[in-house]
This record gives sequence, C-alpha cells and structure tokens, in this order.
Amino acid sequence: MYGLDQLEKKKDGVVAPNFDPDFREFAEKMKKEKDFMSSFSSFNLHKFSEETIYWRIFIDDAAMAIVRRVQPKLSKTDSSYACMKISNIISGLAGYQKDGELDYIMVDDLFKYIWQVFREYNSSLFSYEYFISEEYYKDYDKNLEDEEKSKSISALYLLGYAIDEHFLFPADRYFNAVEIVWQDKTLFMDNIAILYQILNNDMKLPDPSPSEKAADKIYEELDIENTVYDPKSSWINPATCFRFHNWTLETL
Repeated sequence: MYGLDQLEKKKDGVVAPNFDPDFREFAEKMKKEKDFMSSFSSFNLHKFSEETIYWRIFIDDAAMAIVRRVQPKLSKTDSSYACMKISNIISGLAGYQKDGELDYIMVDDLFKYIWQVFREYNSSLFSYEYFISEEYYKDYDKNLEDEEKSKSISALYLLGYAIDEHFLFPADRYFNAVEIVWQDKTLFMDNIAILYQILNNDMKLPDPSPSEKAADKIYEELDIENTVYDPKSSWINPATCFRFHNWTLETL
C-alpha cells in the first residue's frame, strides 16, 4: 500500500519501498483486476481493507497465471475451475498453518496438490509419485527422450518456475506476505553465472554448444529461453519451504 501511494506521487521510475522496476506494471495490473472484480454484484470483499482486497485478488491472479503457464491449452471453463482449486489449495495450506498443524509449508507438498489438479484435466501427465521415485532419476536422460514423459517433465518444470515467478516471489517482494526458505547455494550461484553470461553478451543468449544444439527440442519444451535465460527471471531460485506472515492468516 505504501508502494501504491508512492506511485501516485512519482509518475515514472522506481519507488520505495522495494525500488523494483517491475512493481509499477504489477501495481497497474492489480488495480485493473480490482476495478474489474468490483464491477460485479457478486464481489464480496468490500468489507475488507484495501490491503486484504489486493492480497485476495493477487492469490486468484497468481493461480490463473500458473494455469496459463503450465497448461495453456485448457479450455476457458477448465482453466477457471483449475484456478479456483489452486486458490483453495493455497488458502487451505495457510489455514493449516493458522491452526498450528504446520509451521512451514513444504513447496513439494504445494507442487503435489497443484499437480493433482492438472492431472484432473490432463490424464496423460505422469503421477507426482513417479517424479520423486528412484526409477525416475535412474532413467532421467531416457525420460527426456521419451515424448510422452518429456511433456510431463516440462510441465512439472514450468509449474515450479510459475509458483516462484507468479506466487512466492511477488508475495514476498510486494506484499511482505511470506517467509521463504531458499534452495542450495550452488543453484543460486549458477543462476548468477547465467545472468552474467547474458549481460556480457549484449543481453542476448550465448551461442549454444554442439551438445546444447542436440537438446534444442527439450529446451523448447522447457521454455529455457524465457525461464533460465530470461534476464528478468534468472534470479529465480527454487524455494524448499515457506510460511505465511501472521497478517495474511488474519485475512482467512
């Protein structure tokens, strides 16, 4: 809310408190969503504070962004239902934390529940249990070459990326709503190295090596160009677990 106030005072450039160049675009999107939702007679958030209204709208918006990123070919109806179920999953996990049943929420559990939603609409996706099995890791390279399995692998990869990009990171950065426990240092340093590669190559992707050229199809399915090699997103580092701050739990 402080950021929105600062945007009103400063019509261009970055603003406090986070000085994030993407915040202005994010805030405009949230305001449009709020105006659109408020136009419906069924809108039932009027009794809440502005901060809570934006938070609740953000959850639904993040859920829809995850659906579009992972399963873009779902029908409009299926996308809406999937979005509602994912929003309920996020709220449900927050409820478990509020009731004291969870201290921190494992991201793997969030993956698992959301993955089950996608499997309801796409039966060709492999089970989440398969992806955490010894069999999967033992035959990882062969799985990538298997057309049916590689589609599930890419969907799961994009799900992890979308949860960070559309839910966890904005929830932390713009709402101060979650506390995130990060992944390992090696992965974080790898992401920084990729960013330096891009910056030192005039913001262009480095020419692929012969071995990378052979993996073009896999990279296309994983959307590597717009995930790992996107300068705006290359700092995304998968979390292991997270917890909601108390003010968000009071909005349930």
